[in-house]
Amino acid sequence: MSDFVKSPLNFTGGKFKLLEQIVPILNPEGRTFVDLFAGGLNVAVNVNAEKIIINEKLFCLIQLYETMYESEPVDFIKKLEARIAELGLTLTCQSSYENYKSNAKKGLAHINKASLDKLKSSFNIFENYDPIDFYILIIYSFNNQIRYNKKGYFNLPANKRDFNSTLKRRLINFLNSMRERNIEFLSRDFEDVEICNDSFIYADPPYLISTATYNENNNWNESDESRLLKYLDKASQEGAHFALSNFIQHNGRENYLLIEWAKKYNIRYIKSSYSNSSYRKSRSEKKEKTVEVLITNY
Repeated sequence: MSDFVKSPLNFTGGKFKLLEQIVPILNPEGRTFVDLFAGGLNVAVNVNAEKIIINEKLFCLIQLYETMYESEPVDFIKKLEARIAELGLTLTCQSSYENYKSNAKKGLAHINKASLDKLKSSFNIFENYDPIDFYILIIYSFNNQIRYNKKGYFNLPANKRDFNSTLKRRLINFLNSMRERNIEFLSRDFEDVEICNDSFIYADPPYLISTATYNENNNWNESDESRLLKYLDKASQEGAHFALSNFIQHNGRENYLLIEWAKKYNIRYIKSSYSNSSYRKSRSEKKEKTVEVLITNY
């Protein structure tokens, strides 16, 4: 696991813990690797391809990734830390809990709440913002995640941690890995991503039968699932390779649409591990069987 680069963003359903199983199956050599639902980029920054296309419908996230990619890592870190200090947020990569009259157990949420709420309000009101402010919002929000309410407002509470030494090292590794790759950034609905016969498409969509922040507020439904499966059928017919991550069984539910569709392709079973989102599950849900698969056309 130490050979893989971990995203400095914590997406529910992120694939970092599954990379040892997934990456050996992906074979984009000689093809353009298309990360159709990029999320935290755990897969994209760990594959080798001559060109990588990163698509993410959340435009503010693509803006952040473009800023990261175009910046020298040292310059990005300096600007990030200077902005954190300017906002009056804690910065334990430079200081200690004691300097903030706290400790690791108590955390820093109570100290950063007011400044974070002010930043959150600004982000939710203004269309023009510095992508670094968006990343700071993620760092200082609960569990380094992204979540919007029904009104489209970023609404996570303050995080117990801040920009500490561990996250700083992770960010530096991530920035270096991005800059080693030839990346193009898109922010489109997946159907609008062009299919080429030399494409290798990796699709990690919201999982239809799971409950998570990425498919709240009807952000992913059976209609979207059907559209994706038809898109991958078309890609296969045009000579592209694809790999699709998904659940076929989870918490007592089955994705019958996916199960039927997958019969014409190859199904590889993956041992799931999503402990970062287990806080949302009841005891009964944790006991239910989960079957995660990687479906390929090769």
